[in-house]
Amino acid sequence: MRINTAFRRGAGGSAARSRRAGLTLVELMVSITIVMIAVAGSIASQISADRLVRTGQQTSAASADLQSCMERLRLWSYSDLELVLRHADAADAIGNDAFVPDPPASTADTAVTNYVALLDTYDDLHLQDQVISAAFPNFVLGGDVPDPLEVRLTCRWTDHQGRNRQLQLSSLKTK
Repeated sequence: MRINTAFRRGAGGSAARSRRAGLTLVELMVSITIVMIAVAGSIASQISADRLVRTGQQTSAASADLQSCMERLRLWSYSDLELVLRHADAADAIGNDAFVPDPPASTADTAVTNYVALLDTYDDLHLQDQVISAAFPNFVLGGDVPDPLEVRLTCRWTDHQGRNRQLQLSSLKTK
């Protein structure tokens, strides 16, 4: 009889559990809400990660473009660069958005002509609205060209979110 009594208890307990085994509508709605919040957070983090990756790629491309321009500058002899900076048209040449052009020239007129003609021809750009400009911060027009000459290249572009960005690279040019 004990076996029979235990069986009845089990059956009675089992029947009570089966009534509580299902989810109520409120419990279901709460669990769906929690899952939806988790999914929304996951999507937001993926979008944020994508933006960061794109920003990193654009900064890397700008850096590569600046390094390429600086390498072109390094191909110029100091004397040719000095001819350009001392020339009467140097203010116009330096004032333009520029990259440093192909080297070298034998006379001041040829050097300035090459510099001015090539200011806007650097077409190895990879970003939207990208402009690379050169500045010589320690050089004063009409004065002597310092040794070493500081060269500062600035890259400006519009990123994927429409924000204006810039990156600078500086170097020294010596005789």
